[in-house]
Amino acid sequence: MVEINATDLNVFLDRNHIIKNLSLTIPANQVTAIIGPNGSGKSTLLKTLSGLMKPHSGKIYIDKQSIDFYSRKQLARKMSFLMQNPEAPGSMTVKELVSFGRFSHQTWFGSNNTDHDQIQWAIKQVNLEDKSNHCLSKLSGGQQKRAWIAMALAQNSDVLLLDEPTAFLDIRHQLETLLLLRKLKRDLGKTIVVVLHDIPQVIQFADYLIIIDQGKLIHQNPIQPNLDPQLFEKVFGIEVELKHNQLQGTSLTIHGVAETQGS
Repeated sequence: MVEINATDLNVFLDRNHIIKNLSLTIPANQVTAIIGPNGSGKSTLLKTLSGLMKPHSGKIYIDKQSIDFYSRKQLARKMSFLMQNPEAPGSMTVKELVSFGRFSHQTWFGSNNTDHDQIQWAIKQVNLEDKSNHCLSKLSGGQQKRAWIAMALAQNSDVLLLDEPTAFLDIRHQLETLLLLRKLKRDLGKTIVVVLHDIPQVIQFADYLIIIDQGKLIHQNPIQPNLDPQLFEKVFGIEVELKHNQLQGTSLTIHGVAETQGS
């Protein structure tokens, strides 16, 4: 089980200060959701945590070890990152795409039975067994998204960083994806970090909540019944109601636009 810590992160893009003096903890063996308004820096933060982007200043630690300590291949064994809109040649098959997730595990001798088993397992998890040999160009947008998720799963890393993994999926496959993430946490001890836009889904499926706005950390804590509804009014300009029961846990209902930000 792997924990991630970031201290005093600052990230600039084209001289724009995107992430501002941000420190946070991603707890091990939890589903952590990162939410915030459009343009708040969520995707940039995820890329920085993955090592894909270098911060202008600040440090990132994986289990108390600096991220700079790891080679690219070692880091890929620790963390898999699925960006928001990945692209691959349309002629590539689902199985070929998913096999790229095994790159960090392969030796000079190429793939082995473990690689094959992991690829088949990942494809099964996203219910694409019957599409395994189909070209990506023949799949729907949602099916392509699930194929990319399978590639991240095939990497078999301790941490999964996923930027809007439910985008373009219908409601059934959204729920299946979120349930799969919880299963990976529960059964395999994975640390899951997701950027999501659907706040009710976040409250229902995540264990830990991080809210950022304009590149600054607004909130980080476990999702609890006493979560302040005014937090969502302040950041998102919406009125919400939070409920809790013993069987279903905490749920959130959006009632509308907050008067202070409505028209």
